[in-house]
Amino acid sequence: MSVDAIETTLVLEEQLLHEIVAAGRAHRGWLTRWHRQLLCRLPPNAEFSGPNGHGECRFGKWYDASIASFRDLGPEACKSLHLLGRLHLRVHEEGRRLSETVDHGSGVDVRAYDAFAQTAEAFVRATLEFERALRTRLADHDPLTDVANRRSMDTRLEDELERLREGDGSAFLAMLDVDHFKQLNDAFGHQVGDEVLRRVVAQIRGQLRPYDMLFRYGGDEFLLCLRDVTLESAKRIL
Repeated sequence: MSVDAIETTLVLEEQLLHEIVAAGRAHRGWLTRWHRQLLCRLPPNAEFSGPNGHGECRFGKWYDASIASFRDLGPEACKSLHLLGRLHLRVHEEGRRLSETVDHGSGVDVRAYDAFAQTAEAFVRATLEFERALRTRLADHDPLTDVANRRSMDTRLEDELERLREGDGSAFLAMLDVDHFKQLNDAFGHQVGDEVLRRVVAQIRGQLRPYDMLFRYGGDEFLLCLRDVTLESAKRIL
């Protein structure tokens, strides 16, 4: 991934977290108003019985306006966001049908209400889970080099140690640093130093397998965890 792409993705993720928190909160407010409308049998309201509830809701407006930028966030984030979009559409479609039933003076079918409640709960749960995943990524991620940071390292190496204690495979750890990095920073400035670190990481990643782990330990120091290799294989990779 290029430097520009890394920086673009990080900005998008930070913006996405802010926006999805606000949009999720707004939608929970919509759900409260929907129940009030239904239970109190208030006069018809286009907010709940209109033909395009998804597009008029704050969450739906944000989603439709932002969907073109989702592709820059990677496949997992895109998959989660498209699931949220489908669930949100279903919430409004099922909610509209129930609102129309009440507006026409009919009672609410229990099975139809239960289906709506399950969809609404699934949407809220998926939104909160996505928020948590995004917060964790931003907290455990080094924004400069686009690798896991030291905080994430502690947790993931504990999991790896537990795997090894159970006799499942092998692992080798290696520390790397950039020779004369301080002199480089002093001579050319930190912006050039940052670019060097990004390019070093790109070179390291080119030698690793998908299931090896790379962490920024601090400054110009990195830690590698090579999984399920022999000592000779680890030496060759290094």
